[in-house]
Amino acid sequence: MAHGRMFSSMILGLVCCGVTSVGLADGRTYFVRQSGSDLSNGLTPDSALRSIQRAVALATGSGNSVIVGPGVYYEQVYVGSGVGSMAGNGTAEAPNVIIADLTGAQTGDPAAQVVIEGDGVRDCGMRITQRDHWSVSGLTFRGQGQRAIFIDRAAGIDVESCTIYAPTIAGIEATNCSELLISGNTFTRDPESGSCIVVSAEAHAGRPRGEDEHERGEERREDSHGKDDRRHESRDDDHGRDRAKGHFRPSRRIPGETVVIESNRFPMLGELYLASNFGREEHGRRNRVHERVYGIDVAAQGDGATVQIFNNVGSDCYNGIRLRLEGDRASGVIAGNSLAGCWIGIHVSERGGRVLLSDNIVAHSRFAIAAMGHGSKMTISGLLTFDVGGATVLGDGPKSIEGHRQNVDPKWVAPSAGNFALEADSPAIDSGLGAAGLATDIRGLARPYDGNGNRDAKSDLGAYEYHPDEDGTRRLRLVEWREIEARPN
Repeated sequence: MAHGRMFSSMILGLVCCGVTSVGLADGRTYFVRQSGSDLSNGLTPDSALRSIQRAVALATGSGNSVIVGPGVYYEQVYVGSGVGSMAGNGTAEAPNVIIADLTGAQTGDPAAQVVIEGDGVRDCGMRITQRDHWSVSGLTFRGQGQRAIFIDRAAGIDVESCTIYAPTIAGIEATNCSELLISGNTFTRDPESGSCIVVSAEAHAGRPRGEDEHERGEERREDSHGKDDRRHESRDDDHGRDRAKGHFRPSRRIPGETVVIESNRFPMLGELYLASNFGREEHGRRNRVHERVYGIDVAAQGDGATVQIFNNVGSDCYNGIRLRLEGDRASGVIAGNSLAGCWIGIHVSERGGRVLLSDNIVAHSRFAIAAMGHGSKMTISGLLTFDVGGATVLGDGPKSIEGHRQNVDPKWVAPSAGNFALEADSPAIDSGLGAAGLATDIRGLARPYDGNGNRDAKSDLGAYEYHPDEDGTRRLRLVEWREIEARPN
């Protein structure tokens, strides 16, 4: 998963600094513009393609970049199936990437969003099937009927910094995947929206590597007998580096990293904030497809499967975060999240694995935590709860919670506007225990930081770390889900 972190900085430089190509492997850079033509070669802004799909189809090897200019694209993009079946696999060192040129610096177009528009007639915005090491960054998905992004039988997929108008089933759904990074995305929701992130993952899962159906069959048979070494090789070299932009540094190397979900936003806004009734009624407000709407729902299994869910903010879900974990030496970390208005803030069920819940905030919910399985293998270190109507821990959780601030208002700045930053007098400041070792918060600011000025830096509870220079003298306001700093008059 280290490639996603390294690639984030490369993407940022590409979009913001005017770099015109990505020097990875022997791949090419393809440009897509609304003024382009699919009869062009797409190799320069002047010879840009018209559709994202055409550019993806030309990316037959690894290390290719698809730079999409500002505008609205009415299409459903296939990677690895249908008209996108010619798209190739990337590699960990040279992934294939689809990048939104929001500033227009690469394409020469006026700055604007890059939108994949479903227009109410397309079920999905992008499908990635049996292709490994693809990255999607900065796109807006709007108007899809069922899912914005669907990923199946793939490894090494990154979805970063996208804006997703959540459809009726899921904003992002991934099945039979591993090495998955979902980072920095914003989900716009209403009562008709389904779940935001739904993942079914397996350690070492992904696309069969056979060249034909015979080889694929052999791999499946080998895997059924536990002999497929290719799908069970260790990726130790990845684990010596920082994960998720340096946010989580494990205490030991863990083979088979599976899923990282970090710094995503999925609260309801305005009058819809806390209006779902999930905090009072078991089913709460229902959308027209599913009774139970999840913010983040991850099921992971396999020897060494790992799940890391941290620095996310969300509200008004049946479960804000649900983790189902199964497998020898499987592990999960749920840390630094801020959740409100849920039936259950964090729901964990596990068999054979271990789970750490660290420095989370759960407010205005029926239950803070539900634990099903071997509670003795669950650790709760650092927790703030407020306006929780039922038990703090429901089920087979540990009998004690270390560092619990109970029934204390976290004093978020403006949660109904999606801003879960901490006020200067928030009791969450310097109250965390830091067991997960998070190095930054949802904004990328350093953790721990001496927020209360007592010269003893400790992590804060929740997704935000209070920095007086950033938060004390300047207010944060939200404009179309993108935080900007506004200096006081």
